Amino acid sequence: MKTRRLLLVLLLAGARCCAFPLGDAAEIAVPAGWAQGSSTEAGAPAAAFPTIEFHPTDGRNEKVFLTLVPKAVVHFSDRVSLKASLMRGCAALFPTPGFVPAIKNIEVPGSIGAYASLVDPSLVGKPPQKNNFKVATPVFVLLPSGNVVQATLLTDTVSGADFDEAMSFVKNLTPLEPKAQAEAPSEISIPGLDATLRIPAGRFARKADGLNASPNYFSFTDGTGVILSGWLDHASAFPGMTPFWAKEKAAQLKGGFAIKSEMVTKIGDWDAILYVVPVGPNIQQKNVRACRVLGGTWADIHLSKTAQGSTFRELEDAVRSLELVAAGEGRTLTGK
Repeated sequence: MKTRRLLLVLLLAGARCCAFPLGDAAEIAVPAGWAQGSSTEAGAPAAAFPTIEFHPTDGRNEKVFLTLVPKAVVHFSDRVSLKASLMRGCAALFPTPGFVPAIKNIEVPGSIGAYASLVDPSLVGKPPQKNNFKVATPVFVLLPSGNVVQATLLTDTVSGADFDEAMSFVKNLTPLEPKAQAEAPSEISIPGLDATLRIPAGRFARKADGLNASPNYFSFTDGTGVILSGWLDHASAFPGMTPFWAKEKAAQLKGGFAIKSEMVTKIGDWDAILYVVPVGPNIQQKNVRACRVLGGTWADIHLSKTAQGSTFRELEDAVRSLELVAAGEGRTLTGK
C-alpha cells in the first residue's frame, strides 16, 4: 500500500524519547529512534486538519501519521458510534468490496479507542519495499475532551515488536486538561463595516480552533454545547438568501454531509434555514444558518449543537439573542 493512498482525511515497551504535543488536547510519547518527518509527501491528499508524520531513523519501513480532530466536528460519542465511524473512514482501504474488517478495542487511559489492521493481499509473501507498506492500521481515539486523535500506522506486519512500537504512539497518549477559553467579546466589529454584531455578554467563549485569527470570521462555544460561528462582510457580497443557501448546501453535500429536515423560516430580523445533519446512530446535529443585512454590512451566522435530545428552540433562542446594530453612536441604518 503506497503512503499516498493511505493517509486518512477525515482523527511500548522500549524507551521513550520525548513528549510531543498534539494541539492542546494530548501529548504523545515518541519512542527512542523515531523522528518527525513531513506529512506533505508528493501525491498525498490534503488532510482536513494538520497531520504529523513520524518514522524510525534506522530505515525500517514504517510510518505513523497523527491528526487531531477538534470536537466541534466529531460525529461520535461512544465506542459503538466510534467503531461505525472508523468502519466508514477506512472503507477505501478494503481489499475487496463487501470486506468486513476485524475492529479491535485499544486501551488508552480515560479514552475510547479502536483500530483495524488492513493487509494488502498483493504484497503478502513479497520482500519489503521502501514506502510500499503491507499493512495499514487506522486508529480512532476519543479523548475525554471530546477531541479525537486519528492515527494511521503503516507497517509490514500486524504483530511483533515493530508493530507494537508504532502502536505505542497511540497507546501512550496522555490526554491534557482543556485550557481555559478566553471569553468572547460582547461586540464584534470589522474595520470598514458600518454595523457590529452584539452577542450575550458572558455566555460564549472563543473556540481554540484557530478560526478567530482569520479576518472577518469568529468561532465561539458555550457551556451547553452550542457552537456559534460566523462572518461579517460588505452587504454587496450577499447574493440573497436563496442563492446563498443553494451554494452552501451544495458545498456540504459535496463534502459528504447529508442535509435533512430542511426548513426556511424567519427568526426575528434574521432570514434562516433550519436543518439536520445525521452524525451517527441515534445522534443528529441540529443547525441554524441565518443571515441579515444592515446598512452596508452582511452578517452570516451558523449555530449548531450535536447531542441527543437537542432542539431547534435553543438554537433559535440563541439567534434571537444576537443583535446587528449600527456601529457608533447616533447612527441610523436601514436593515432588511
